[in-house]
Amino acid sequence: DFAPVVMADGHFLPFRDGVFDCVSMIHVIEHVEPHRVLREAKRVLKPEGRIVIITPDGDLCPSLGDPTHITLYTKEELGDIVEEYFRIEVLTNIRDTTSIFLVGVKDGLR
Repeated sequence: DFAPVVMADGHFLPFRDGVFDCVSMIHVIEHVEPHRVLREAKRVLKPEGRIVIITPDGDLCPSLGDPTHITLYTKEELGDIVEEYFRIEVLTNIRDTTSIFLVGVKDGLR
């Protein structure tokens, strides 16, 4: 069996609260309003669910020339925003790339 594929706006996810174990944002957060998207990710995650984010590192590539980028984050800036919504387990640079890798956890009571 395959799960259906749903195309949706990350600012308004069409899912019930607490239904997913993991939400991934691979080169997404730099293109969106982060607080709205992180709130939605948190809403649809189960308690202790994980969020995985990969994004360009603003320290290593401050200007990629992509007009769709709203904000390029440094590792510290990304951590500051995400920890408003999730407990951060991993925040590091991906070896031999210019990207940041973050794993956050939705606390069971939040």
